[in-house]
Amino acid sequence: MAKPTVVFVPGGFHTPAIFDPVLPFLHAAGYPTASVYLPSVGVSPGIPDLSPDVEAVNLVVGGLVALGREVLLVAHSYGGVPSSEGLQGLSKQERQAQGLAGGVDPTALLPENPIEAFYHDLDPAVAKYYASLLRRQSVGLQTSSLLVTFLTRFSSPFLSQITHESYRQIPTSCLLLSNDRAVSLARQKRVAKNAGIQQLLGPINCGHSPFLSHPEEVSKFIRQVAGET
Repeated sequence: MAKPTVVFVPGGFHTPAIFDPVLPFLHAAGYPTASVYLPSVGVSPGIPDLSPDVEAVNLVVGGLVALGREVLLVAHSYGGVPSSEGLQGLSKQERQAQGLAGGVDPTALLPENPIEAFYHDLDPAVAKYYASLLRRQSVGLQTSSLLVTFLTRFSSPFLSQITHESYRQIPTSCLLLSNDRAVSLARQKRVAKNAGIQQLLGPINCGHSPFLSHPEEVSKFIRQVAGET
């Protein structure tokens, strides 16, 4: 049986380059990969809402699903927001009900001065490099039950209404991070509980960017979510 295509959706301020350290581990295990570049990142003037981000997720995932591929989507931090909207109608269950192949099943979530928040557990030179890749972010977190707990920290520049919570239809797992300075472990657990996410993996002892500090561990998490034992 063909393995699912792993689609990465980065968080706010980030480009897909942030996932590069994980890719060799997945490719070696036989998983094809794809990434979504969020249009809200790196643009000036900023876009007024998250619609372009939703469309970007839908374009990449929808294109793969149309080819009959199964997709495992990995969303980091804010990336879970447009993913929730963008996966509407693309779940494996919805596709099967229409007699169609392919679909998204399941989804994995990774929780969101940038070095202190995102990269404090990396070598200083590596942290500085990835901080240099950060881009302007024009939209952000929304009022969904999955992310409502984050709003006290990030709400002022980033509010847009969410209308579809795909994680309530598509089986979703969450990798917990015990040393995350952007989103505490307790907050990660509250968000997962509010969203009804049952499969919590970890925690692993790392900061907000495990795909940089622990890429092999992240690849194992993805493979476990994909059904490997």
